[in-house]
Amino acid sequence: MWNRVLEVWKEKMGPTHKISRNNNSLQCHWHLIRTCVSKFVAKYEQLERRPQSGSNKDDLVIKALRLYEDFYATPFKFLHCWEILIKNPKWCSQFHTKAGASNKQGSDNGISPTLNECSSTMPADLIPSKETDPGGIVPPQGRKNCKDKKRRSNEEKGVVDALNNLQSTLEKQVDVNRANMQMREKVLMKEIELKEKAQRRQYQNRIMNQDLRKLSPSVRACYDVMQEKILKEWESDGLF
Repeated sequence: MWNRVLEVWKEKMGPTHKISRNNNSLQCHWHLIRTCVSKFVAKYEQLERRPQSGSNKDDLVIKALRLYEDFYATPFKFLHCWEILIKNPKWCSQFHTKAGASNKQGSDNGISPTLNECSSTMPADLIPSKETDPGGIVPPQGRKNCKDKKRRSNEEKGVVDALNNLQSTLEKQVDVNRANMQMREKVLMKEIELKEKAQRRQYQNRIMNQDLRKLSPSVRACYDVMQEKILKEWESDGLF
């Protein structure tokens, strides 16, 4: 699966992309995204279950961001990923299934996994290995094995779809940033052009307002030529 993900990532990023990744780094990055997004979803749903009068979705997001940062002492950096993943039914289904299973296991054992424990190993559904029961016995081939294969296949497709959507969002953001930069450059060039034109008009006004009676005939002749050129320029610009 992760070989396919790596191929899609390289294809989307292009040969000029500076960051180099392999299967392991992609798995670790996806695990980090999924872990942080799952924690944010828990905070968001916690607020969603206790709605306040007059609050909308945007208000819930802002409050969830604050709650996340207060609880984990770090800001939530994957809001764009959350906006993509919540629209993916497969991811939502997997999240609620795993959240329920984790809560049940924590209740049965009387303990809950810590962040360090989760970070020290890759998630089981991302490592292609044989599944064993708590006693270390490999379960027999059969309906459960078929269901597990189907589940893993759906999870793989969900990961690939999520990465594709994330890449598409990043590409759109790059295009928007490029368009904004081009627009700012055009505005700056226009401002420079208007400033230069204003300075030129100020210089021309001084020439046009010059009292020629006090000048010598030769200097007056030069001013006559300059004033004639200025009048032609103003006429072509539609000033009169």
